[in-house]
Amino acid sequence: MATIRVRQLLDPTPEQLDSVAHTLYEAFKDETSALVANEGNADMIRPYQRAGASIAALAGELWIAGYGDDDYAGVAAWIAPGRELMDRCAASAYLHAAQTTVPVYSPAHGSAGMDAVLASFSPEHRKWYQEYLIPRSRAQLEEAVGEGYAKASWYLLILGTRPDHQGRGIGKMLFDVIAQKASAGRVNLCFCAVTEDNVSDPLYESWGCVRRGPKREFSNCWGSYINAVLIKAP
Repeated sequence: MATIRVRQLLDPTPEQLDSVAHTLYEAFKDETSALVANEGNADMIRPYQRAGASIAALAGELWIAGYGDDDYAGVAAWIAPGRELMDRCAASAYLHAAQTTVPVYSPAHGSAGMDAVLASFSPEHRKWYQEYLIPRSRAQLEEAVGEGYAKASWYLLILGTRPDHQGRGIGKMLFDVIAQKASAGRVNLCFCAVTEDNVSDPLYESWGCVRRGPKREFSNCWGSYINAVLIKAP
């Protein structure tokens, strides 16, 4: 029987990022949270997740699990300690490309694909994303763990497994790679878990994670979901 191998994608090629995006699309295409974030358009999930994976490759580490070099059964995207997904600094060129006046991502992260994603949103949804989702997410994180905690931690941005490979422990294998590295370096892990029915916590608690702060509901006309902040201390 073939063995699952976990490996880091260093300086991923466009083709590798496409494969990552396809795996994450399959993992999240039926999730309400993905539709809420992408204006109800399932076709946008692929570029949205590709951008997130690209950001992780730029500002952290991107890991995959599979049964061979061309098999992408699961993906984990991490932001490294000292780096941030979101950046409050103004970036005029990026903001012009995204047709917005509210900075959300750094210029480098914008060039990783988030600029194109934001530009594809309607003005109404872009406003919701930048003036509701991002600030509310940041506020929840800071309320739960304090300002600067997430930046000092390994931050799990994305963790997804293809539906036909779920239930095989692939998610935990991908999680444990950085959990072991963080423990050795005495660094915390931090992430936000999305659940539509409040049953996520037991899974992550079995991985040694602890929920911090209250859960929060995020919603728009496309639906709603529950967000929880979790940490794992070394």
